[in-house]
Order: sequence, then C-alpha cells, then structure tokens
Amino acid sequence: MSKFFNQKTNYKMRYICVLFLLMFGCSSTQQKRKLIGNWSSINSSNLINIEFFNDSLVIEQWGDTNSFKWYNDESNIYYSSLKVNTPDNKYDFVLINDTLLLRKNKNEIDFLKLVRINNAFDYFNKTLNLNLPVKSNLTPVLNEENAYILYALYDKNKVILKTSDNVFLSFDDLKRDINLHIANTELDDVSKINVMLFADERVSKADILKIKSIIKDINNMKVYQIFTNKDIDYKKIDWKQDIKWYGVLE
Repeated sequence: MSKFFNQKTNYKMRYICVLFLLMFGCSSTQQKRKLIGNWSSINSSNLINIEFFNDSLVIEQWGDTNSFKWYNDESNIYYSSLKVNTPDNKYDFVLINDTLLLRKNKNEIDFLKLVRINNAFDYFNKTLNLNLPVKSNLTPVLNEENAYILYALYDKNKVILKTSDNVFLSFDDLKRDINLHIANTELDDVSKINVMLFADERVSKADILKIKSIIKDINNMKVYQIFTNKDIDYKKIDWKQDIKWYGVLE
C-alpha cells in the first residue's frame, strides 16, 4: 500500500511539474510574441530604440547600434552578442499593452518607459499625444530646417504650448521665444523663417486664432498649421524615415 501511495504521489508531482513547465513556457512564448516589434523610450535624457525580431534584438542608444541574440522568461529579457560568446545581459521588464518598462536590475527604483512604435508618426508623437485635425488641399511646408516648431496640446481641458526643445510656454511667453529663435537663426532673410503649428484637433478655433495672432504680430510672420488627410497619411511612413509635413499657410 505504501509503495502504491508513493508511486501515485510521484505521478502527481511529475504531472504538476510538467503542467507548470507547459504553462510557464506558453506564457513566455506569448510574451515574446507581444515584444516583437519596435519600441522607443519617451525619456529625452535616455533615448533608446529597441527592435525585437524573432531571432535577434537591435538596440540603438547614445548613437551606437548593436545586434544581439535574445530570449525571455515571464519577467526578464536576456540578451548577448551575436558574434562572440559572452555572458547574458538582462533587463527586468513589465509589459502593459503598448508600454514596455525596463530596468537593469531590481535594485533600481525607476523603470525606463518605452512605447510601441508602428510608424513615423508614432515616433514623432510618442511624447505629445497629439491628434492632428483633418483638412483637404494641403501644401508642403517650405524651409522646415529654419522653422520655429510649436505644439498646441490639449490636456485636462486646457491648452498647453510646447516647443520642439520640450520647453513649456504661456501665451505671454510665445512672442519672446519666437524672437529668440529668430535671433539665433543665422539667416540674412528672416522671411524664410516660418512657424510650424501642430495644434491638437481638440484645441478650440478661438485659441488657435489667438496663437496665430501673436505669431503674425512678429514681422507678419507666416504660419503653417499642420494637418493630415487620407491622401497625406503620416502613419504610412516607416518609423525610421523623415516625415514631410503638409499644412495650410497663413
């Protein structure tokens, strides 16, 4: 009887172990499928782009791009050189829908936050949460390289002005900041300096008119308000390609 009981207990234990391994393996495989794709950090002080492929991993950070082999379990991503035999590096990770949180070790308090990137607009928009309005009959923006770029975002029922340098402005600060941009641009012909206005579709017409009025009061400066439509779909552009912007010139 004791022998039979021991055999039955051993069988149950083996069954539980196999079941656990199957469940763990399936979970890891599901996590791997969800990881595959492009990810980019939203922290401007630690910019990192990661591309997960089925059999390789590409990390771009601080201007360097390196490829690795990788695998994962439920809470860790392990990666090592494709060229030489080296010990595994490791990230602790948490995956929440289209947000990936990484840290090098469990002693770190803060995770590095990355978001899934599907196209060029996702990459541009990763820190903005911007919804561009739709409009027809758009023209390409001229002199983009000298443009003053302004974002009019909408958050908690109010308009937030932000520059391409991640500086937040009040309406009263806008004129001073544009003049500073003009002064720092080494152009003999300042008429080539335009403003590219990326205004969220939720920003009211009254606020947009107010912004444009401030801008035009500076040497009658021209404003390109950026729009999208079905023919000019920025989401069709690959995530590593530059975007050619279109808008309405005023």
